[in-house]
Amino acid sequence: MTHEQGYILEILKIFSKICDTYHLRYYLAGGTLLGAVRHQGFIPWDDDIDVSMPLSDFLKFQELSDIFPENIEIQSEDNDPNYPFVFIKLCDISHPFPTKNAYGPKGVYIDIFPLLPAKELKLGTQFCFNIISVINYILQIKVGWAVWIPYKKRVARIGFWILNYLSFNRLKKIRKKLINYIYNPDSKKTFCSPGGAYTAKKEFFPIEWFEGTRRMLFEGMYFTVPVGWESYLSRNYGNYMELPSLEERHSRHH
Repeated sequence: MTHEQGYILEILKIFSKICDTYHLRYYLAGGTLLGAVRHQGFIPWDDDIDVSMPLSDFLKFQELSDIFPENIEIQSEDNDPNYPFVFIKLCDISHPFPTKNAYGPKGVYIDIFPLLPAKELKLGTQFCFNIISVINYILQIKVGWAVWIPYKKRVARIGFWILNYLSFNRLKKIRKKLINYIYNPDSKKTFCSPGGAYTAKKEFFPIEWFEGTRRMLFEGMYFTVPVGWESYLSRNYGNYMELPSLEERHSRHH
């Protein structure tokens, strides 16, 4: 385990303890879930931790910030006017995150993604999700959190060039309206993670995958994963137990 992995693992332990104490639901997600299943810990070349929470628990967790250890802080669009994401970062400010920009993470962090009860994935919701993804990317570029890389798809490139002319705050307002369109508080079938980095087909989930939990080993400790973890990984990663080629074994965050 690298020093950075050790730091963020400690944040995950604190997060998990708070959630268990206050009966909040959470799940290892994305590459962190894959690492738990395939490596019983970090994917060796990975350098982040992703977890997800149903929206109601996600909001309740943020209300508990007063009981966090002194070195642990939430970074979100509610407390940072230059924060470009929908999800939040739980930061250890005692370990500053190296950045060349004026803005960036307050410290090493884990990402916490909200799972919104949502309308089913159809053409309208997929279109909204795609625009949200483009806006997320533009917002990161505007504040220096990401370097511009031209989109490969023509429609995405056109969307980028049009939306990039709008101000940071205007884009955030548009994003909020699009998320509200996708959001359906009465949904019993579908979750959506509007801040996720994947395509809509990988960020809309059957709620049934999350209707139960199990504990899974991750770096010597047990954390919560969704009961539908196998379906989740099979859909998003295919043959998830097969290691990628050597060329693909690198961090996407450094």
